[in-house]
Amino acid sequence: MPTRNTVTRRRPTKKKPAAKRLPALPLLILECDADKLVRQNLSVANELHQITHLMPAKITKEVAFINSASELQDKFIDYKKSYSSIKLIVVIAHSNREVISVAPDMLLTWEAFARWVLPFNPQKMIFVACEAGQFPSTRTLFDEIPKLKKIYASPLKTSKAHAEVIKLLVPYILLAKKLDNDVIQIGSLLNFFKTGGVILQCSRRNTEWNQFWQLIGSLT
Repeated sequence: MPTRNTVTRRRPTKKKPAAKRLPALPLLILECDADKLVRQNLSVANELHQITHLMPAKITKEVAFINSASELQDKFIDYKKSYSSIKLIVVIAHSNREVISVAPDMLLTWEAFARWVLPFNPQKMIFVACEAGQFPSTRTLFDEIPKLKKIYASPLKTSKAHAEVIKLLVPYILLAKKLDNDVIQIGSLLNFFKTGGVILQCSRRNTEWNQFWQLIGSLT
């Protein structure tokens, strides 16, 4: 008896929807131990935030006021869910060449702080923080964060007045298609003559100029 040929039809497989690609965040302003900085009249985050509103380009930014370890953890979890990376992180904090105060209950070595920041692969970081531009701290950040290209920070004790140049530096970094090192150095010199503050542009290869100021900072 002849058998009937049967044709097995495969059900069409449904393609899984492509995972949504998260955007990069252009700017994070991170003010650490924020309540203490407000009491000491050293808070800068709100002023920087207001300046970004005046820029012609629409720049997405986040501002975080950190007062506890749990707040930092919660904020960073939220950012990791929302952004693939953070291009520029501005950190306002108390620090020295060995440690940075993130919150009253959270004093971190620079290596530990770098591990918190590492998942966001920042390209540039700016510090309004004492001695953050010293060699031990900058070297540690570069070693721990492979994609970090530039650090802008003072190797000396700093104040709110010394950090006035930061209010110009942040918009310049965000808006310039290509950074002009001469412009940055001239701005740093003008800031030094006006306020006495020193902001170094640090890269993985230390310059003689940076070494000079880092030596001065280590002696103060």
